[in-house]
Amino acid sequence: MTSGKAARAAAAGLLAVLGLLTAGCVNLPADSGVNAVSKQTEAGSGSDVRIWPQAPRRDQDQASIVEGFLQTAASDPSNLAIARAYLTSDARNWDPSKVVVFGSDETSPTSLPKQPDTVQISGTVVATVGDDGTYQPLADAQHKTYYFHVKRDDAKGYYQIDQLPSGDFGIAMTQETFRANYTEYNLYYLNADAPDASMVPVPVYVRSQPDSSVAENLAEKLVKGPAQWLDAAAGPVSQIDLAGPGNAVSITADGTAEVAVKTPNACTGHAHGVCERLAAEFLATFSNLASVNRVAIVDAHGSELGVADSVENVMRQYHLGPVGSVPGTYYYLGAKDHRVYYDDGKNTRPEQVGPADRRYSQLAVTDYDGRQSVAAVVDDHGADLYLGEPGNPATRAPTWTGAISSLSWDALGHLWFIDQAGGTPVLYRLDITQGLEARPQRVDLIGADAGPITIKQLAVAPDGRRVAVVYSETVAGSGTVYSVGLGVYENSVAGQLLDLAEAVNNPMVYQWHAVSDIDWHSSQTFQSLAVLGGSQASSPSVISELYADGSPVTSANDLTAVTVNPPNGTSGIEWTGGTLLATYRTAQGDDQISQYAFTSGSWNPQGTTAVDGLSPSYTD
Repeated sequence: MTSGKAARAAAAGLLAVLGLLTAGCVNLPADSGVNAVSKQTEAGSGSDVRIWPQAPRRDQDQASIVEGFLQTAASDPSNLAIARAYLTSDARNWDPSKVVVFGSDETSPTSLPKQPDTVQISGTVVATVGDDGTYQPLADAQHKTYYFHVKRDDAKGYYQIDQLPSGDFGIAMTQETFRANYTEYNLYYLNADAPDASMVPVPVYVRSQPDSSVAENLAEKLVKGPAQWLDAAAGPVSQIDLAGPGNAVSITADGTAEVAVKTPNACTGHAHGVCERLAAEFLATFSNLASVNRVAIVDAHGSELGVADSVENVMRQYHLGPVGSVPGTYYYLGAKDHRVYYDDGKNTRPEQVGPADRRYSQLAVTDYDGRQSVAAVVDDHGADLYLGEPGNPATRAPTWTGAISSLSWDALGHLWFIDQAGGTPVLYRLDITQGLEARPQRVDLIGADAGPITIKQLAVAPDGRRVAVVYSETVAGSGTVYSVGLGVYENSVAGQLLDLAEAVNNPMVYQWHAVSDIDWHSSQTFQSLAVLGGSQASSPSVISELYADGSPVTSANDLTAVTVNPPNGTSGIEWTGGTLLATYRTAQGDDQISQYAFTSGSWNPQGTTAVDGLSPSYTD
């Protein structure tokens, strides 16, 4: 599992319209415990392979015209004017910002029998990208045929396309070519519940270009606001307009991205802090651009309205990078006594919560305010939930009693868990910013109208608004299957709600045979979700790393989706920054924890022996 911001290695398939390229998973040697391919740390400007497009020629037949159009459209964006030369005025509504992503069975353009002016391409569509940059994986990959109609322009002496496929069609690419030429970025919006302390990332894909072009593209997308399903969670960008399309962002020699906005606006009409937060949103959004280290919001005269001076400070203030844990340190429960321990990478010491004789089966620790760690622990019977400070023997009454599972902290002091005491899973949220005596509040589920589903597990994102859920459903012929999707938390007059419409309609993982665990991962510049499980009954249990839109984090070396083989029998994962914990049971029935760190391009075990324990927790 790498930072894997869409790699830009050379892809020979760029010379084909829909070359027969396959993008599979990287299954790494099981005997190495955990391993991975190298990570990409800097944005680039696309594949090293370049297509030199040509305008339509008189010697090209109908299929060759379509092939030339598709090749040119998929090449560098500076060639779009040449691509449009293949189109008549009737087809000039073509939208090159849309992408159709094919699998490995695509065909080259061919004319239909006895209909030479109708040209088709077909293949298995695995995903689409909308004009807003939103990546949409297809839960059921579909074999689809796209039709083009061409006609001859007698005055010009060559064919042109006068009818394009309708709907989602814009540019056609294989998975490999797409991964080589598009990069996943996040648009960052202030968390409507905590605008001074949290942002909600919204993933988009942008064509790999020089930083100045990418920054302009991202800025235009940012000011349009988040996707509708996140409206209630992510606040708008101060209702501003950029000063001039296509030239609002300039990057100076010292790494400042100057974002020119029209004035007056909501930023200038309020306190200075509004402009500063606006600059922070832009800097977080530009954080993966190597040439940007500062953002200044400026008016038409170049006067600064708001400034964000440090990517690191923005990421820390808004809880966007790893929080809490010092690298390599974590809490866990002892395998024999089920007490709380702390491991600093060199030594282990007891940090029991509550009385020394109390045994626990679940543990989750937070350090949300940076001052004092707070542990949530569940007793050995899975019934009583306690809160306390690690190392503090004070006796507390249970915070909640039920059938408790799936403890998960956000970065703002909110604990989520599932209670199945009544037979049906019920979600709860506890706000410890109101004190450790605060009571959990029920969170009702809405939006799951596609059929009966059962929530099996949850993992709340650092922003506290997006909640990844594992849900099961029964499918004829397949039995019980498991999907993973994102719900959105809302605190409304109707109560506390989790809207599961996006989770059900656009799942990140769709109907796998098994999902054992999920966990959010935050690096310095992006967030992803790790999923432990297998898609088929015959599939090994692996860790897959997915962006929040369901697209895979990919290898910088070979553009394949990154997966990690954990130790045999792994049942749980815990991940922060560059370190990963895997919990598993040995052949002798012992619970153990192994820690791995990403160093020198691969995952390497930390320490010579595994720790006898279970339920490890970094401080979230």
